[in-house]
Order: sequence, then structure tokens, then C-alpha cells
Amino acid sequence: MKHETSLCRDLEKEGTKSWLDMMLEKLSQHSSEGEEGLSGRDKAVKAQEKKKLEAMVERHKGLMGPTMEAQSKVDHYSECYAFGDDIHPVMKVLNEQRHLSMKEIHPHNMDMCEEQIDKQEKVLRTIENQAPIYQELMRRGAKLKSNPNAPSFLEREIAKLEETWKDTNEKAQERIELLNCTFKDWDVYEQQRQAIYAPIEILEDQFKTYKKIYDPKKGTDWLERKKKKAEEQKKIAIDIYTIVQKCFKTIISLAGEDKREFMEKEIVEIDERRLITEKVDKTLAELTEFNTKLHKFVNSLAELRAWMMPAKEKLEFITSSTELSPEDRVKEIFDLQGQVNERLPLLEPLEADAHELLDVPGKLSRGFNFILLASVIQVSLNS
Repeated sequence: MKHETSLCRDLEKEGTKSWLDMMLEKLSQHSSEGEEGLSGRDKAVKAQEKKKLEAMVERHKGLMGPTMEAQSKVDHYSECYAFGDDIHPVMKVLNEQRHLSMKEIHPHNMDMCEEQIDKQEKVLRTIENQAPIYQELMRRGAKLKSNPNAPSFLEREIAKLEETWKDTNEKAQERIELLNCTFKDWDVYEQQRQAIYAPIEILEDQFKTYKKIYDPKKGTDWLERKKKKAEEQKKIAIDIYTIVQKCFKTIISLAGEDKREFMEKEIVEIDERRLITEKVDKTLAELTEFNTKLHKFVNSLAELRAWMMPAKEKLEFITSSTELSPEDRVKEIFDLQGQVNERLPLLEPLEADAHELLDVPGKLSRGFNFILLASVIQVSLNS
């Protein structure tokens, strides 16, 4: 290889070929001029020497092309090997930064998360500083690769460098995005974790005011107001809780499972306080059911009373009138008895509803004068 390089340099020297051609011509002339006094043997020796010189010139001509080609290949391979050596430092830096971007980290508070962000930003700056070197290497690689004599390992080296650069950047960006999102979620989590107690406390205070209203109309209006307030606060609490849960999911995924039990204590506390929403729903549903039954009870009672007063007057008329004939009296009594029989099945359910809704059995008889009326009617019929 060294011989070819030296030979190639000699052949490339300016005027070398011209000098050889000139020497060949002089030797030929000298040989022709002195041939008259030479013997046949000497002439043959000179001719042989001339052929040797011609052969040497032709040989140098023949070596010129292959030697130059070989030298070109040697130079190109040398540049390719140098390129491979030059990418190793960059590859080393990129692999180190990729490792830093992929290694496990478990920040479980805002300060630790912020510290990791600072470290990752340093990683990004280090990668950014390698960008000019990487771009120059890629330009060199593309130029070397365009040579037909480019070795096969060159393409692998370029591809490896490009893949490492891309992968390192992706991993670094993914890590900084994850850390920034986590830090943001930490901030939101801390704020909302405190904010959720405001609607919960309002619901707890409202819950203490819940009671039965024994006036159906006032009870309906009261329930509508309570339900509206409860729905407003429940929506606020649910929206905040959804945000807290979402943030916590991000936070715990980075903090690690070993921190879950410790960090979930705060969520458990919120969950326990949040049970007030279920208590509110259940109690308001029970009060609504009570109000519905009370409406039905009062309406049924009003219908009976609407019938009872005329029936009582009619009974008094039947039992005290001297104008009615016995036949008319019996007819009126049978008519009134039919009305009573129609309404008697309603009395027992109403009495049960009264006990359930009012829970005042001592006042029941005063509210049911019609029961006494029914008894009077029955006695009159029997007599």
C-alpha cells in the first residue's frame, strides 16, 4: 500500500511522463547513431535494452490508472474510518443523556418535581449543544456515502447516529413534558384539594337544616330551594373531585406505587367527607317521598271532609225531620249508607298514613270526625 502511494506520487509529479518519453527518444537516437561501428551482438543488446525501456514506460502507464484508483479508495476508506471515530464522542454524549431521560425517578412532592425539571432542562441544553456537531457529521456522512466506493459500514454508522439522535431527543422531550405536566398537576391538585372542602362544608351545613315540613305546599317550595342549592354545591364538589382524581392519577404514576398508600391518605379523607353528597341525596329523596305522601294524604282527607259535612247535615235532617215519611226516611238512610260503605275502605289506609306521616296518634280522632259520623249512621240504621 505504501509502495503504491509512493509510486502514485511519483507518477503524479509534473513532467515525469514527459521526461521518460524524452529519455526514451534520446536513447533511441543514440542507439541509431552508434550502430554502424557495432557488432551484430552489440546491436542486439542495445535493441533489447531499448525494448526494456519501452516496456518500463508502458508499465508505468499501466500502473498509473489502478494505482490512482487504489489510492482514491484508500483515501476514502481513511476518511470513513475517521468519520466513525468522530461520531463516537457524540454517540457517547447522546447515550448518556438518553439514559438520564429514561432512568427511574419518583418525585412525590412539588419541590422534588421542580428539581427533576431543572435536571431535565440541563439534559436538553446538553443535547442542543451537540446539534451543530451532529448536523456537520450528517453532512460529512452524506458526502462520504455518495462516493461509489463507500464501504458498507458507513451506512450503518450514519443510520446509528441518526437513530440515536432521534431517540435521545424523543426521550428527553417525553421526560420534560411528563415532568411539566406532573408539576402542573401538583399545583392544581394542591389548590383543588383545599377548594373541594368549601362546597362539602356548605352541604354539611345544609344537611343539618333538613327536616319534615307538615304543610305540603310549603314543604314542596322548601324542598325545591334545598334541592337547587344542593345540586349547585354537588356539581362544584363533583367537578373539583374529578380534577383532583385526574391530577392524582398523574402524580402517583410518577411518584411510584410505594408512595401510593402515603399519598392516598389525602384522597381517602376527601372521599370520607364527600359522603355527605350521598347523605344529602338520600335525605332529600326521603323528604320528597314524605312530601308526596303528605300531599296524597291531605288531598284524600280533604275529599272525605268535603263529603262528610253535607253528609252530617243530611243525617241530622233524616234523624230529626218530621216532614219525611217512613218510606222516604228509609230511602234516604239507605242512600247515605251506600255512600258510607264506599268510603269506609279508605279509612284504614288513611289512618295508617296518619300514623306514619304525622306520628301523632292522640290527635287522630280530632282529624277524623267522619269516623264518628260513620258510626252514628250505622247506629241509626240498626235502630
